[in-house]
Amino acid sequence: MKKIFYILLAIPVILLGGCTVVTQTSSNNQQYSDPTFSVLNNYGQWIDSPDLGTVWRPYDENNWQPYYNGQWIWTDQGWMLQSDEPY
Repeated sequence: MKKIFYILLAIPVILLGGCTVVTQTSSNNQQYSDPTFSVLNNYGQWIDSPDLGTVWRPYDENNWQPYYNGQWIWTDQGWMLQSDEPY
């Protein structure tokens, strides 16, 4: 289950990874300065996964499930989750 969690989190990071900037703020916490991802800094932390690279993990990881709260909508770019989460 955890592996699926990290894979689902990594997809946007992998697809958009070339257009972001990571800054190191401490030995265990990274933050994105790119406005696209910086909103996530207040709700979780960026961690380095040996298998996936840099991924975002919410602070409330025990109760959070990716792609669960919200609805899938069709766009001209394909399917997108319109999330009910604040991030």
